[in-house]
Amino acid sequence: MQKRVTQSDVARKLGVHNSTVSLAMRNSPSLPETTRVRIRRVAEKMGYARDPLLQALVAYRDLRPSQAALTRIAYIATGELASLRRAHPHRARLFSGARQRASELGFQLSRLSYPAPDEPAGKLAELLAETGSTALVLESAGEWIEALSLVNWSGYSAVRVGNLPGTPPLHAVTCDYPGAVRLALRKIHAAGWSQVGLVLPEDLDPTTKHQLLAGCEAERQFAGFDGRISLIDCSSTSEPGSRGLSRERVVPDAAPVLQWFREQAPAVLLSAVPGLLSELQSSGMAVPRDLSFVDLFTESPTSSVTGVRDNAEHVGREAIDLLVRELRGGARGQPTPCYTTIVESTWVHGQTLSRRA
Repeated sequence: MQKRVTQSDVARKLGVHNSTVSLAMRNSPSLPETTRVRIRRVAEKMGYARDPLLQALVAYRDLRPSQAALTRIAYIATGELASLRRAHPHRARLFSGARQRASELGFQLSRLSYPAPDEPAGKLAELLAETGSTALVLESAGEWIEALSLVNWSGYSAVRVGNLPGTPPLHAVTCDYPGAVRLALRKIHAAGWSQVGLVLPEDLDPTTKHQLLAGCEAERQFAGFDGRISLIDCSSTSEPGSRGLSRERVVPDAAPVLQWFREQAPAVLLSAVPGLLSELQSSGMAVPRDLSFVDLFTESPTSSVTGVRDNAEHVGREAIDLLVRELRGGARGQPTPCYTTIVESTWVHGQTLSRRA
């Protein structure tokens, strides 16, 4: 049987240390790119292949909780977490998944808010420096694109989560928003319906909105959805909590949606607005008798509401795994090229989508 080519064989051939070959095979930025390329080319010609069993062992070792003092990861986001749970629960789930995974791996995750929009652009760089952390998770914050471009990223290991546009250029993890709306439309079409009303939050970030609309168009152009899709933006207001609760609750303004429903007569509402179903039912709408309802951000995989679950908590978990791999490999700064990991959505059957007779 032919002897397996090892890293030691490659190191002897090149006259370098084993650790240099190891760094090159992991594409570590601690080596010049020309050195990495030269070593990898020689290794390929010699027939070197990484031992899959050894790699599995290394991966397991790297992802175990460290026995040393816990390393702090800073999670930079907008808005207070309590208000996000009411107005944007999918973003709260994203942070929850990241926090849980960081704890499992032996890291402390601290959530920090972006500075106020009226602060100088350089304030963000000051905030990041004050955290004392070189490990960062950046959540979507479109208004801070200019400020993010002013940060010296060479001192940080960082990843992006959510639909933050490609500034700064970093590896990213995001939900599959075009795929989510396409999945919903396919299920709606399979149930026999073709008249759909798409209800989006008025404050939905432009990138996510564009992706949802792109998913609608893709389903019509390439998957044969020949129905009509009407669009309306829905605003929400904050009201004091009921039954003596001091916490505010976010209430969608259902009146314009009901008026639009009477004018457009969609058979199914496809909604990304938290709390809209409850408000429609409180207004006397019977679901699914009067209309069917599909939630684009279904909270639970066992929900009675039919919809799509974006698996935001898995996005958070995957972002931490990605960041930890960057930390273990000593990678800092802006990678070239950047990669985006897309976490697919799953369908929740529920009881609010009826089948057309």
